[in-house]
Amino acid sequence: MTESKFFLLFKGQLANDREKFVQDWMVNWHYQDGQEGTYPKGQPQNFFEYSGPEDLITWFRWVRSPMPNYLPEEMMAPLMAESIERDREIFNLHNIPQNDGHFDSYATLNAQDYLFTHLYPTPDRQSIKNVLDFGAGYGRHSNLFSRYVESLTYLAVDAIPLSYCLQNFYLQQMELPFYEYVGSADEFEISDDAPGLYHLPTWRTDLLPENYFDVILCTQVLPELSPQLVSFIIMQFVKTLKSGGMLYIRDHEDRFNPSNINIAFLLAKAGFTLEFRPWVTDGDDIHGIPRIWRLT
Repeated sequence: MTESKFFLLFKGQLANDREKFVQDWMVNWHYQDGQEGTYPKGQPQNFFEYSGPEDLITWFRWVRSPMPNYLPEEMMAPLMAESIERDREIFNLHNIPQNDGHFDSYATLNAQDYLFTHLYPTPDRQSIKNVLDFGAGYGRHSNLFSRYVESLTYLAVDAIPLSYCLQNFYLQQMELPFYEYVGSADEFEISDDAPGLYHLPTWRTDLLPENYFDVILCTQVLPELSPQLVSFIIMQFVKTLKSGGMLYIRDHEDRFNPSNINIAFLLAKAGFTLEFRPWVTDGDDIHGIPRIWRLT
């Protein structure tokens, strides 16, 4: 496998930061440890290697097709069309082979997550402008958030090489300024004077501004992390989320909880209140159960 230039930068940054900032539990994927080579052919096998943008092909195959959806078609259709259009443009621009079914699947997820975070009226103080996407996958939430949220500051946080490198590529395809920690660590700073897309490794959450984010997104991530990392990151959420801010979680709750973490208990203990959870069947009505928690 040919290692990309950015992957080499990522590994160099991790080595430079290791003594001062990095703990092993910050850079491991608890569930995936020992799982390499167990996925069907064509899907990601090694999450600690990256060869280039063509790795999006295998990531896009790592979803169910079609995705279940119970939300009204008139709400979903325009958002899905926007998501698909942008992904097609990216794949075409970089000569990446396409798979229409998986474009639709990710468009379904993107539209659902955007709608759930904007579904009902909230006070002006809870309007969404500053977004932290923790465990951001390939950066898919930037697709619609960057198009529909005015003066957006979006920050993707991850520590896994494959996902971090794909995020670096994908975020740069959006039509907003992009600020990357890797390769420019000394200059990295999140600023209200510079809205746009930011990218930061998990081991540098000390750079997150306090009482700053309107919403934190955690889709299909927390139950797959170690209990130590989950406890740590919830404390970071408390520091960086505004009072009354939204923590949006979407995963399979007890249906798939490989690390056996009682996330609801930890969130309540940290000062979060559950505001929204639909009464739906995971796998039939929707893929994963969306919940909204508020920091009180």
